[in-house]
Amino acid sequence: MRKDKEEIRQKVRMLDHAQTRIIAQAERSFLRRLGGGCQAPIAAYATLQNDKIYLRGIVADENGKRLMRDTEDGPAKSPEDVGTQLAEKFLTKGAGAFLK
Repeated sequence: MRKDKEEIRQKVRMLDHAQTRIIAQAERSFLRRLGGGCQAPIAAYATLQNDKIYLRGIVADENGKRLMRDTEDGPAKSPEDVGTQLAEKFLTKGAGAFLK
């Protein structure tokens, strides 16, 4: 949504579901850090329990024969940090070679 249209932001604010937003922020942060899009073999799945977010990720090679899996958790108030931290784990393990 356009940031400069505050009147629209106010009208759609009632549609915001905080828990879903937090989950989506973590997943999108993970994908963004890895450069993922619709064609990249990357998956992210987050859940929220109390004030903690749990994020699972998978990165595969282009044939889907080799998979890397890992998890990260952290405070729900920092979902983007959780996603970025999980992506960094994958990059440290060599996931960048899968995504070229």
